[in-house]
Amino acid sequence: MNKKASPANCGAALIMYFIYAQTFIILLLRSFVLYVGKRHIQGQNIEWDKTVRFKGRDI
Repeated sequence: MNKKASPANCGAALIMYFIYAQTFIILLLRSFVLYVGKRHIQGQNIEWDKTVRFKGRDI
């Protein structure tokens, strides 16, 4: 058996994956609640900031 694929490493990888997945779900729900709150409850328009990618060139 490969030492890199030990049960401890596989367990750690599974724990990290599920923590990542749960964090993504939490952030997704948080952004949705903020969007609904600003857009529908407060009536604000949501604007996106445009990143300037090239210096000296209007996009």
